[in-house]
Amino acid sequence: MAGRRGRKTMPHKTIERICKNCKHWRQIHYHLEDKPRNYGTCDCDVFVYTGNGDTTPDNGLGYWDTESFHAEFDTGPNFGCIHWEE
Repeated sequence: MAGRRGRKTMPHKTIERICKNCKHWRQIHYHLEDKPRNYGTCDCDVFVYTGNGDTTPDNGLGYWDTESFHAEFDTGPNFGCIHWEE
């Protein structure tokens, strides 16, 4: 592929819009029974803990726990959503 002035240009590579390529996602390094667990967690602002009375955003996800101790949700690296950002 020739660009301006006859220089070759690299073809544009599309990044897959999945968790492992998203700026909000953090890989969790954890082993259970000597087996690595392949998952992470998302820090996107539209994923809201609702156990303290907050409401779920119209375009988001609300999560809670039953004992008000600790709550989180995890995703696999190949999960994708509409809130993906590079």
